Amino acid sequence: MLAKLKYINNFFLKHRPLTISSAKKIIRLFPNNFNPKSILDIGCGTGEWIQTFKDRYSSCKLTGIDGHWIKSDDLICKDFNFFTIDLSSELYSEIFNKKYDLICCLETITDLTEQKGEDLIKKICEITDMCLFSSGTPIQTHGPHKNRQWQSYWHNLFAKNEFIALDFIRPKTWNDSDVGPWYSQNCFLFVKKSWLKNNQEWQNLSLNHQFPIDIVHPKVAPLIHSMRLKQWLKLLPSVFRNTFKN
Repeated sequence: MLAKLKYINNFFLKHRPLTISSAKKIIRLFPNNFNPKSILDIGCGTGEWIQTFKDRYSSCKLTGIDGHWIKSDDLICKDFNFFTIDLSSELYSEIFNKKYDLICCLETITDLTEQKGEDLIKKICEITDMCLFSSGTPIQTHGPHKNRQWQSYWHNLFAKNEFIALDFIRPKTWNDSDVGPWYSQNCFLFVKKSWLKNNQEWQNLSLNHQFPIDIVHPKVAPLIHSMRLKQWLKLLPSVFRNTFKN
């Protein structure tokens, strides 16, 4: 647990400026008429995305959840509802019994087991029409990650729950040094198919963008060189599946 605490604290402090600039750039890509009344940030960390949402949507009710390793004194944004929740066991918390206009779940679900990850996706799809989502790929071996999957894996899970990916964030941030490469590589906006039919302005966001689903950003690629043989062997089956699938 001490190792995890050290990793998390160092990560947030090290990446805070880039996380904030990433949030600003990505949120600006949303339609101007988007005016959410409620946002839930699952794995909010020390509140970088929450603060950016607050700056953009001042009247929005903001809720963030993270593990007990995040203390109230660590939060850079104080004016929101923060809850300590163990996602490995508390998916039936009262937090998940409410509806939200937007759920943000970024680079968080990779820390859960595969089954818990599936359960969380299902729960998200029950309580929102829109989820800003990213999760670590198999080559992102740093940190306490348990469930590293290619981007198409999450597409399939959301599709099972009648959600579709709007892939407009990655093409527009791919070469932007103000956006973290893990977002430029992994970040999608998943929306409920039935909701999308009645919201033309959101349909237009993905027009004229043709981008591979499973892809590695050049700034993330160096992680491949640090992978051990055991990690490579574990990765090979998914590499073959994604290379030779129809």
